[in-house]
Amino acid sequence: RIASIWTRTKLMPGWLVVLTFASALLLLVSVGFNRWMVMVFPCWVLLVSVLILVRNYRSEHVPSE
Repeated sequence: RIASIWTRTKLMPGWLVVLTFASALLLLVSVGFNRWMVMVFPCWVLLVSVLILVRNYRSEHVPSE
């Protein structure tokens, strides 16, 4: 659902939308096979959080003329 919203509004880059769909599919299919697959979601949350923080930091520190 989030990736669909990101696709329509263009809030996040395309590579992150594709990564979101891929990780959701991976978790849906293989979470029962490998215990390490549980770490996919926290890593995705960390990546999205860092991206938001970097974008926010860059937008605040743009030199004004």
